[in-house]
Amino acid sequence: MNNHLDLHKLVLASLMAALIAVGGYLFGFLACAWVVGKISEVSGRRPAAEIAAMVVGSLIVYAIGVPWLKTVLGFSYGKALAVGMYPFVIGDLLKIAAAYMIVKSVRPLLHGECGRKPIGSLE
Repeated sequence: MNNHLDLHKLVLASLMAALIAVGGYLFGFLACAWVVGKISEVSGRRPAAEIAAMVVGSLIVYAIGVPWLKTVLGFSYGKALAVGMYPFVIGDLLKIAAAYMIVKSVRPLLHGECGRKPIGSLE
């Protein structure tokens, strides 16, 4: 029974350590969502502005997450970048491309621009 309890403590400690290490990325995501939303509101649906908003959002996540990772784990900036940013850049760029295509195709449905009532419309 004691081994089971020790395993439980180990799993809980591991989860807490992981949450502490990625906490900066979670806070960065909150800031990212707000900034991307504001840019999107004023962009006039210009493709370049919307893509730029998503790139800026990713940079915000990294700008908060990487220093947090450096501080929490005691890494150098080089190590924090190597572990907490570089491996994810290509995936982020692919996600930005996919997100833009999805937004471009779904937005007309949300705003009733395809001859139908907007989704969620009470009319």
